[in-house]
Amino acid sequence: MTTRISKISAKKELGVAKLFDVSKSSKNVRKTMALQKVMTHYQIVQLKNEEAEKNLDGDSIEFLELQESFIDESMNVQDEMKDYVVDVLKLTDDQVNAFDEMTLEEQMAFSSKIGAIVMGADLKKAGEEDKGLKD
Repeated sequence: MTTRISKISAKKELGVAKLFDVSKSSKNVRKTMALQKVMTHYQIVQLKNEEAEKNLDGDSIEFLELQESFIDESMNVQDEMKDYVVDVLKLTDDQVNAFDEMTLEEQMAFSSKIGAIVMGADLKKAGEEDKGLKD
């Protein structure tokens, strides 16, 4: 029988010594998949943006509209990650403020770590090749 609740440390991320409960409920699985979809869409928009920038004049309306769209997507992914982490970990206002002080990359890594736990990934058994580490 698998455990429905796992514990996660957020001392490094939020500066909090307590362990947080992470429920593997179907509700949190749906939230995790929704966040993964938003993050994947963000990556698609980012790649399209990079490709289109190669062909556009930096002063053109099309270029500026593309930049505006990318900023909107960036803000959306940050909002979605914050909502996800706050909801799944049930953060206090002080903990939310600590999350807000993280970089985008740190927020993405922390959100992914939580998502992996919700989805049942065994983070302790991941090998070097599973973590994307190379010599």
